[in-house]
Amino acid sequence: MGDPERPVQLDQLFNPTEDRSLRRFPEMFGRALKITWSAAPRQIVICSVLQILSGAGLAAQVLIAKRILTILLVVHARADLHAVLPDVIALAGVTAALQFATTAGTEVSRVLAGLVEQHAIGLVVDAATSADLIDYERASFHNGLQRAQLAATTRPVQMVNGLMAILGTVTGIVGIAAALIVIQPLIVLLLALGFLPVWLASRRASRALHRFTLRQTERDRQRNYLFLILTHRQMAAEIRAFSLVTFFRKRLDDLYRLRIVDLRRLARERLLVGVLGTAINALLTVATMVLLVWLVSSGRMQLASAGAAAGAIVLLAERMHGLGGSTGSMYENTLYMQDFTRFVDRLPELRRGKPSGPAPSGFATLRAIDLTFTYPSREKPSLRGVSIEIAHNEVVALVGENGSGKTTLAKLLAGLYPPSSGKIYWDQTDTSGADPDLLRRSVALIFQEFGQYYMTAGENIGLGDVSRIDDAARIVEAGRLAQADEFIAELPNGYDNMLGSEFFGGANLSLGQWQRIALARAFFRDAPFVILDEPTASLDPRAEATLFQNVRTLYQNRAVLLISHRFSSVRSADRIYVMDSGLVVENGTHEELMAADGLYADLFTLQASAYNPEGRST
Repeated sequence: MGDPERPVQLDQLFNPTEDRSLRRFPEMFGRALKITWSAAPRQIVICSVLQILSGAGLAAQVLIAKRILTILLVVHARADLHAVLPDVIALAGVTAALQFATTAGTEVSRVLAGLVEQHAIGLVVDAATSADLIDYERASFHNGLQRAQLAATTRPVQMVNGLMAILGTVTGIVGIAAALIVIQPLIVLLLALGFLPVWLASRRASRALHRFTLRQTERDRQRNYLFLILTHRQMAAEIRAFSLVTFFRKRLDDLYRLRIVDLRRLARERLLVGVLGTAINALLTVATMVLLVWLVSSGRMQLASAGAAAGAIVLLAERMHGLGGSTGSMYENTLYMQDFTRFVDRLPELRRGKPSGPAPSGFATLRAIDLTFTYPSREKPSLRGVSIEIAHNEVVALVGENGSGKTTLAKLLAGLYPPSSGKIYWDQTDTSGADPDLLRRSVALIFQEFGQYYMTAGENIGLGDVSRIDDAARIVEAGRLAQADEFIAELPNGYDNMLGSEFFGGANLSLGQWQRIALARAFFRDAPFVILDEPTASLDPRAEATLFQNVRTLYQNRAVLLISHRFSSVRSADRIYVMDSGLVVENGTHEELMAADGLYADLFTLQASAYNPEGRST
């Protein structure tokens, strides 16, 4: 039985959370640290040490400069180079060390960023692939996935860089401030006040950018889809045949224009906020300089100390401004990190109810009882009280017009969708309590829209059972059974030849040849339950006839569910179920259904009349 609350839960999960308050900053900051440490602990230690040394070096520069000025202006007014040479050499050494630390830090950070991105993307992939197939029928899932993907691609990396920048900046600020406190503590207080408006402005600008990104998610996905239509090889022929380039390009441009309108509005808002914050910060810096001049002119500070303080003020003001920007950017990144953590962390909460019981490895009889199913995007059920039965070593056919529910039923029987109501039994085992991943290992399914993997021919077949993908002999045997071995043998590298022209050395196949590869993949899986959903749609008539004639031999000792819109191909099935508008309206052998003179007989006659215009064939 499906959970009626589950769609609501999923929409809440994948839609953006409204809790974007500052109080979540420590949580997200801690999460970024955890991701960073998990991905690259060695690099984070090296970067941290380099940043601390850089900060200490800045303080050393200020103090050495003060000593040099003191010697020149106070102690030895007429001192020559020898008096200050040791300090000059020390200053040069510290400066060189700082430059080395900066260069080394940049390169280590580059590696660190790559490792963090790999780790974060892996978490998104794990979460997405753990989702049920039905989740992919929800726009909220795709929106959440896109936001998580974008966040994982850039935000952890930016948080790493921001973390390093903040660490280095804070270390430098502490060092410079310590030197300034020795000279005049009041200067440090004024410069610290200048940090506040910069940070507040940066925080507000960050929130504005995140709101913009959330509003654009759906449009961004539409733009990505239109770009794919216009550039993907599989769509290229039809786009040109129907002269659709201009039509789709206009839609793409329209979406970009809407984005630019919002982007300009965002830029104006962020610019205004940034100018105000910077202006206030500049005024406080000027006030600090005025204070310094007053201290010197009133005799409260020596000229050497004032010179060192002036240099320190410039350094400290620059770093305080940078700290405001860095912490604001870090706050911005935490907003996006919430999209990442919401997808990665809370998805498993909805998976805790996932069945984990043992799964049967086969059956004598499969029974589906009173199955109903409704797609999240539709109000009308696609299946309504469907019951069928399939026995071991039996070929059962599903027929019906397009949209009758055949493929949907096949996906329920394969464990890809959970039924909204009803039960599926493998013998006496209710499959709703079995681990679906384990259950699907006993099912081989060929879809109408079969996969075309740009890998070698052998790997394409071996994907049917990756635990045996290195079994070359069985791969060749599966290719032979699917009648794919002849065209594979003609490829320059045979089963080791890449398929698909998108990569160097890849061979382009016809759609019928790709379908033979998919058939070989199903043979290689060697599962006790085989579902063939329009398995010959891309095959020529001779190949189709051969497959259907031999289906019982090819899949002996298995249960086979055969879905086809070609009624002449399924007449030899042990039992035929006829579907219409989500219902099973008839079932029986071909002869029984023809004698009943119902929907099956009408559809069979309609197809047969194209080949036998003089009368009805049975």
